[in-house]
Amino acid sequence: MGKNRRIFILYKFRSRYKDHDDIKYQTYIQKYVQDNLASVTDEAGEDIYELIHDPRVTKIGLSLRRSNLDELPQFINII
Repeated sequence: MGKNRRIFILYKFRSRYKDHDDIKYQTYIQKYVQDNLASVTDEAGEDIYELIHDPRVTKIGLSLRRSNLDELPQFINII
């Protein structure tokens, strides 16, 4: 619901499998914190806060994320 209780449609791409086990991701985050926040960096030298091969992401979702098209519905929602 929006301003003045106006109902609106929210668009979103689903890029992960439904009801997938998050144990691998939780283990990665725990290890990340335990290692004094030492992390993998990308080519720009910035920290990467995600799994490189996240098993929770679908094949189509991976393509959407790599191309940044997964952000398109958020842009549409704002407009």
